[in-house]
Amino acid sequence: MPDFRRIDEIGQLSHSFGNMQQSLVKYIDELKETTSQKASIERDLRIASAIQKGMLPEKFPSRADRDDVQIYASLTPAKEVGGDLFDFYFRDEKLFFCIGDVSGKGVPASLTRAVFRTISVRESMPDRIMATMNKIIADMNRSSMFVTLFVGVLDLPTGRLYYSNAGHDAPLLIGAGVGMLPCDSNIPVGFRPSWKYSLQEAQIFTGTTIFLFTDGLTEAMDANQSQFQMERVTDVASQALAQQHQEPQQLISEMIEAVHQFVGDAEQSDDLTMMAIQYIRQQSDVKLRRSIVLPNDTQEVPRLNDFVGEVCQTVGLESIVAMQVKLAIEEAVVNVMKYAYPEGTQGVVTIEAVSNEVRLKFTIKDSGKPFDPTVLPEVDTTLPAKDRRIGGLGIHIVRQFMDSINYERSGNLNILTIRKKLINDNKQ
Repeated sequence: MPDFRRIDEIGQLSHSFGNMQQSLVKYIDELKETTSQKASIERDLRIASAIQKGMLPEKFPSRADRDDVQIYASLTPAKEVGGDLFDFYFRDEKLFFCIGDVSGKGVPASLTRAVFRTISVRESMPDRIMATMNKIIADMNRSSMFVTLFVGVLDLPTGRLYYSNAGHDAPLLIGAGVGMLPCDSNIPVGFRPSWKYSLQEAQIFTGTTIFLFTDGLTEAMDANQSQFQMERVTDVASQALAQQHQEPQQLISEMIEAVHQFVGDAEQSDDLTMMAIQYIRQQSDVKLRRSIVLPNDTQEVPRLNDFVGEVCQTVGLESIVAMQVKLAIEEAVVNVMKYAYPEGTQGVVTIEAVSNEVRLKFTIKDSGKPFDPTVLPEVDTTLPAKDRRIGGLGIHIVRQFMDSINYERSGNLNILTIRKKLINDNKQ
């Protein structure tokens, strides 16, 4: 007689085995899908990381490249894609630079840098760069993203630094000693689109290094959750200065080594970003300084040309170069005479010429309405005259004949600075 209990047990076992087999197959399928998704995410992160790294400056100018400034920077993300950013580039004998930390990690850091580039190619003052960036980011800020940001513009011939800060850590100045650059406490970018960011100024002397960093440096933690803190940053900077190691790459290398020794084997908790800018230009003695004040009347152009002609002759410019300089200065000054003041209003234009052994500089000042001619788009001279947009030809002539042109609005003054090299040296 069959043992039905045994048969029933075998049936139950077979059924259980079948369920286990189905579960195993399902688990394997889910594992394959999870593995595939993970591989896809890792691939996307690698692509995003490559894009982010590709958008960072790759070449850092050294003494072999320039005689005015040398730069080095380092960004070590805590994850595949970091939330920190830095950037710098040169335009019209000015160094534009920024460093920041985005609250939302990843792509927004790259976008913030792109916004900085887009705005600063048309704007020279950091507070206005910051204000425009803030409005753009705040208007598209649907994920409560914000950015602590420092924007600086260093005038390379003079060492004058203009800067604006948006809730970021204040940079260190390492030169005669080590000290913090005074920074106003503005809110980070992205909160309030109408926030007015302050403009600050400082004189950077030859040999001084501006050391910028994100909070990944001061908040780097060891295994006991202790932070590196600002005191250690200052100590490393002071030691570097004492050993004359304040050149950018050497300074950052020593700062990274100090952080590594402090954190030991602890996992990196935040992005670590640093940028160092050392001003190295040797100032030449002024050989000539002259000025003239003219009313806003184009009938005064002959007096202007006589003034510029005498300056060019004194500094020894060749006749063809002197003619180009006269034409460029005339275009710039006549533009002010015609458009700076309301029609029927009397005003003045001050033109100052300063020269050393390296370059000739003209500074044109007026108290008329704010106007930055450097933001005008380039003129396409290949088009017939009837097809070109109105305006911009005068500034085009200035750019063609002079080496740089800078605009600033300081107080109630428009200040246009135009420079011409006196010696043929690419480093100057």
